[in-house]
Parts: sequence; structure tokens; C-alpha cells
Amino acid sequence: MIFPLVFINIVSANEIRNEKTLETKAAKIFLYDYNKHGSEKFELVTDKIEKGVTVAIFGDDISKVDVYPLFHELRVPVTLTKEEDQQIKTNYVDLFDKEDLEKMASVEEPKSNHSIMLEPNIKNFTPLIILKPNNGKVFADFHEITVKDISKVNKGQLQKYIRDYIKEEKVLSIIEDYENAVSEKVSTMATSARFLASIRKTQTFHGDFYFAGYTRYWKEAGKHITDYLIYDNGDNEIGYDHLTVVAEAEIHSFPYLNPNGPPFVTEAYEGKLDNYYSTDILIDYAPDTSAKTLNNSGTYNFNVGFPWTVSFGYSWHGKSRTTMKGIGNKENQLYYNYFYNGGTYGLSTSKFTAEYSAMYKSRGTLLKLNYQNLFGINLSGSATGYDWYGKNWYVLSYDY
Repeated sequence: MIFPLVFINIVSANEIRNEKTLETKAAKIFLYDYNKHGSEKFELVTDKIEKGVTVAIFGDDISKVDVYPLFHELRVPVTLTKEEDQQIKTNYVDLFDKEDLEKMASVEEPKSNHSIMLEPNIKNFTPLIILKPNNGKVFADFHEITVKDISKVNKGQLQKYIRDYIKEEKVLSIIEDYENAVSEKVSTMATSARFLASIRKTQTFHGDFYFAGYTRYWKEAGKHITDYLIYDNGDNEIGYDHLTVVAEAEIHSFPYLNPNGPPFVTEAYEGKLDNYYSTDILIDYAPDTSAKTLNNSGTYNFNVGFPWTVSFGYSWHGKSRTTMKGIGNKENQLYYNYFYNGGTYGLSTSKFTAEYSAMYKSRGTLLKLNYQNLFGINLSGSATGYDWYGKNWYVLSYDY
């Protein structure tokens, strides 16, 4: 019999150690209740990881700042809001070596392309973090719920949504899917560059839509499941590493997200990677094209980096005659991958996949990038353009 995770009663270290570890077809699973324990018993998480057990940390809203020392210990990349990133730099100075502290002091003020953090009431919730050991590395999946205007959301409705998200049967299903994804990635990561780490960001954006004379709140405006794979390109330059980040994105879109809602469609999607430190340099990127037409089931392959290269490719499963642009700018360090289709069904009636990458000359052993996922939502058939959801910038941080 399956019970919601929120009703699992774990109240002491002994009881946690005696708790039965659940199993899926792929792996053993250890459930850690963050609502009850916070970071007080993370030694148990470390112990399980060392034994090859997958750990699911769950709660109403997990503080990544609170959990950061665990991520650092396990050498797990982390995705952060700008506020979380600042708190970590303030709270955990002792975790970084001298070279990285010098690098941290070199960060520039936000550039003009970061000025579109417009909505003041945006709120992020992290109900679930999965840590998956595999082949000597720890893969991670960070689940985040992003609300466009928290002032318009019913608190009871929000709490129910989060509690439903972390019900045991759903968490086990998510973990099983992730186990399969990790196994697949490990088997296909062969490339001339050396694979370092991977992190998955599963993020759902909620917004409000004006339709038929009234506003509908708390509707899913977009969802991306993006794996950020980090590679070492093997250059021997003293003091610098050449690192490539490949983003493998699965994009869920209208009308798939809200089949019974208003007839909105996702007309555009944009994934961005941008420099964080002034001492790091964008030196290569792919795809690199001002305009390319993608057709359904078409296969597209790319190479990025030197002296060792990273090869990647994907099959486009969205609507045919979609325009894709991959544009890098070495002056302002910004790379973006942009998809557009203004037809009746937008980019896709369900979901599509995309991959894009950028290579950086990185000083020291601390990699940070700004990233963004944008969804252009439009009322079906309208010629008025679309509204962007997902305007906030986030930080990908990896201390290797």
C-alpha cells in the first residue's frame, strides 16, 4: 500500500536507519524528509550515496542554501536563483580555496541582458531533489516550481499542488524515469572530451492568462527538463581549463500542459547561456546558425570545442518548418538557442527536444554560468505576438 510521503513518520536517527529502503526496478531508494529534519541528518544521505543508493530529499520547499555543503561534499553541480547564489557566497567562504575566492571577487555587475528580471512577485519552490550515484559520480535532479505572481495564488491550492507533487507514487515514478535517463546518458557519453558531471533541472512555470472575459490563474505556462552536461576539453593552459556545457532540453508546451484550458500555444522557446565571471571567456558554441529550418523527425548533429571536441545530436520532434537560431556573441559572452513557429499549434502539440552548448576558458576550479529558459505563449490564432514566461536568470554552479 502506498502512502503520501508527507505522512512518513521519521523522528529519530535510529528510526531513519531502521527505515526500509524502497526499491524500483532500477535501484534502491532512500527517502529523506526535509520538512522534519532539515540538514541535521545529512550524514545519512552521504552514507546511502556511498553505498550506491539513490536518495530523494523531499519537502514543501527545500533550501538549497541549507543543503549546499552536502552538494559541495558530493561534488554535485547546483542550479541556483540569484538570491541563493549570493547567500552561498556569503555563508560558505570556508568551502572555497584561495584561487576560487579570488575568482569570485572578479564577478561583474549584472549586464544589460540580465535586466529583464521584471516580475517582483516571482517565487520559486523546490519540493524534490534526487541524488543518483553512478559509476563514481553523483547525478542530481533539482525539481522547481516557479510561480509568476505569488500574490495571486491561493496558499491552500499551492500547498496541495506541492503535496501532490511529492506523493510517494509520483516520486518513485520520477526516480525510475531519472534512473533510466542516467543509465542512458552514461552509455552515450563517449566523446573525445572528458565527461565531468551532469545536473538535471526540472522546472515548471505557472502563470495567469486572460481569456473569454476573465483571468485564469495558476496555469502551467511551460516546463523544461534540462540536463546540463559538463566536459573537460583537455587544454593544458596553466591556470585555466577549457570546459564545455551541453544543455539537453525536453520542452513541454501548450496545449499539452493544459489540454482543458484556454487555447494558448507555445510559439517560441529560448535557452540561454551567459558568462558569470569576467575572467572566463566564451570561445566556442553550437549550434551556430542565424536561421535553420527544422522538420519533424529530422536529425541534427553538432560539434563544439577544441582541442578535444564534444559531439552531440538530436532528432527534432516538434512541428515541421520551425525556425531555429543558435547565436553566440563573444563581446558580451552571451549564447542563445531560439526556436520559433507561429502556426496554429505553435512549436508542438506536446513536447519537443533541443540541444545546445557553449565552451568556456575557465579560470580555477569553479565554473559558474548564468542561464535562462524562456517560453513564448500566445493565444491560438492571434497575431498580437506572445508573452515571455521564465524571465528570471539562474546560476549553474560547479566547484570541481
